[in-house]
Amino acid sequence: ALLTFGIDYMTVVYLYFPEESEVQQHEIYSILRHPAYFAVTLMGAAGLVFRCSVYSILMFIIVYALLRLHIAREEKELIARFGSSYREYMKGVPALHIRPRSVRSFFRFLKNRQAK
Repeated sequence: ALLTFGIDYMTVVYLYFPEESEVQQHEIYSILRHPAYFAVTLMGAAGLVFRCSVYSILMFIIVYALLRLHIAREEKELIARFGSSYREYMKGVPALHIRPRSVRSFFRFLKNRQAK
């Protein structure tokens, strides 16, 4: 996890010292801006498929909507902190969904992580 997300991300140092934080340059962040939130979305989708009930559909929609709102709030702070460099990053990397052309890179990333 440290190699994937970085030491400052995993220890939430950026919460206590936001002025010392920096835009992460790890490989996964070239595919997704929020890989941990993507994982939550995948787990929720898996639960939805597994249970296949009205309740699971409703819960998935609610959690997904709240997650999107949280991302919007978080990114406002990141834009304030990092400015135009983060805006450029936002243009090139999706927040929560993998672009079809990045699927191969995503699975290559996962495969390389398992080998270590």
